[in-house]
Amino acid sequence: KLAKTINATSLPTVYHITDEETLEGDKLTSTLSKDVLSLYFTRVLTSHARSKSSSFKELTAEKLEQGECARNIDGKFCVVVVKHHDASDDDFKAIGKRLAEKYRNDPVRLVWVWDDSAFLNQFDLPAHTRLFAYRPKRGRYKLPSSDIASFDSADSFVDGVINGGSQLPYRVGQPRQRDEEEL
Repeated sequence: KLAKTINATSLPTVYHITDEETLEGDKLTSTLSKDVLSLYFTRVLTSHARSKSSSFKELTAEKLEQGECARNIDGKFCVVVVKHHDASDDDFKAIGKRLAEKYRNDPVRLVWVWDDSAFLNQFDLPAHTRLFAYRPKRGRYKLPSSDIASFDSADSFVDGVINGGSQLPYRVGQPRQRDEEEL
């Protein structure tokens, strides 16, 4: 099945996956001698090291256990995109990928979770929250002041969180003050 997906016409084939979701990548099907393999892997490792790639992936229980966005452990900001089962999230996926690319050199992780994820239970979020920032080491989070509908508004929010200098307003595990729209 994998051979069909990557269009491997001859065996053996070495395939370097560059995008986990689409399984895009490059393959080596020529004579697999020691010298050819050595050159190929050197090229792959060099290009990987040079292209400090961005990441926008699901925050799973396993990743939390490994310390990613884990409370009192991770020192980076986590910008969390909440994917709702009842909505088309194609725009938010594109926004998340663009944000991850833009902020790949900053101390921020861009992740997404399903709206029914146990991870969200620790936050006092309004219904249909689409995006929020979280500082796991400090146990604090921030919600956007307005609806995030475009890359520019999401970018402005993330930039304000990272470069704002002020503490994130809400504490994890404590109720937050409601605005009039939520009451």
